[in-house]
Amino acid sequence: MHACNLLVVCISSPLHYAIYDDDRLLESFSIDEKPSTALPLMYQRLRESSMRVSGIYYASGPGNLSALKLTHTFLHSWAIVESIPLYATHSFALLPEHYIYAFGKKHFIMRENIAPSPTKSPEQNLALITANIECVLCENPPHSPPFTPPAVLPKSSFCLPCEPIYILPPV
Repeated sequence: MHACNLLVVCISSPLHYAIYDDDRLLESFSIDEKPSTALPLMYQRLRESSMRVSGIYYASGPGNLSALKLTHTFLHSWAIVESIPLYATHSFALLPEHYIYAFGKKHFIMRENIAPSPTKSPEQNLALITANIECVLCENPPHSPPFTPPAVLPKSSFCLPCEPIYILPPV
């Protein structure tokens, strides 16, 4: 079995994932299902392949609350059961030009693109990132480009705590 790294972006539907060998992109996939269906499908496809996941890198939010909870629980459980290292970054590190859907007509935006720093603690990085994310009312958000996985896995961006980033806007 060949070892590879897995990148997962499941902050709503569809789920996007990419396979990296030696931190270089091999393949990327999308599953246009709800996270509760897409995550097990991704897992099943990976188990049926000849690849062994040696690291899981994922976007921990912001995003749809249900998707974030499911993704975190699924990936964290998988990482524990199979002793796979788990790494997290914020959604905007992988979707920099996007309005990320929150609910109704509300979307998350990042006021200034701040990258997590490996020289800071995960908690310091999280505080900087969350302070820079805003929930805005947007009748017609600009069309976001489709998700494109990076050609090289940006491991230095994955230095946030492995927990969902819940940003609850006022209702």
